[in-house]
Amino acid sequence: MGPDAATCAVIAAVITPLAAGNAELHWQLAIVMTLMMGTWCLIASRFKLGAIADLLSRPILSGLLNGVALTIIVNQISKVFGFSSPSSELIERIYALPSNLVK
Repeated sequence: MGPDAATCAVIAAVITPLAAGNAELHWQLAIVMTLMMGTWCLIASRFKLGAIADLLSRPILSGLLNGVALTIIVNQISKVFGFSSPSSELIERIYALPSNLVK
């Protein structure tokens, strides 16, 4: 897993509410957003903007990836154990996790 996993999580977080349960629209939004990101990456490459990434320290990047991993784990644990989360906010889900596991 690398930084691209974080990008996938962000893309999913953006397009899922926009699709509103429509699977066809979900795929269309994913394709369009992927093409847009590819275009921006090519533009950044052309202007050699990759040097900006060198300004981000290792702890910042590690924190980002750990935050994404924690979000994915908390979102999936309710599906694994078969309970619904009372809130959509991460901190509230973590707080409610022990009581949901005991039930």
